[in-house]
Amino acid sequence: MAKQCYLLLFTNCVNAKGHSYYCVDSVGSTSGSCGVVQVINGVNTGIGAKELIFIPVSYAGAYPIPSEYSTSYDSGYYGSCCDPPVFNTYCQGGKQAKVTVLKLEYIFQSTPIKVSCKGTTLKIEDSSGRTRSVGVPNCSSYKVSCDDDCPEGSHKCTHKKYPGYCCIPCKATGDKLKNIANKVGR
Repeated sequence: MAKQCYLLLFTNCVNAKGHSYYCVDSVGSTSGSCGVVQVINGVNTGIGAKELIFIPVSYAGAYPIPSEYSTSYDSGYYGSCCDPPVFNTYCQGGKQAKVTVLKLEYIFQSTPIKVSCKGTTLKIEDSSGRTRSVGVPNCSSYKVSCDDDCPEGSHKCTHKKYPGYCCIPCKATGDKLKNIANKVGR
């Protein structure tokens, strides 16, 4: 049987409401001490609650979480949703990769690296298979640079001011040059 992602909205035995995501074959409930008990993959888990609402979803975030359930998140015993992480590969053929999160730098000598971000977790895997997980505020708060301190898709140029170089974004600069050429008729 294929696993399904479920959003669980719950009210626990002390009336706290929250939510969780499960990646399991089947979900259900049975009578329990304070209301109901979770039944996961046909097994009574013994985890009780006053209310359990399982909603099948295609991925985490696909269903809006009602505000009264959004204040507490429980990663649950069954992990997150089933959607696999999407890795982007950086620094192919490079000597070193640098991942910068806020002002912290992580240096990887074994390239290329694969980077995946989901929620507030950045996963970085080097070419030897070692993985490092880093907490991030969000998935747009990191940068990757290869060998020369400039992000991929940019060109390093020398500069008189500190730190002695600047990074020129290739696509944006190419677009500007193309625009100028169009204006002068070439």
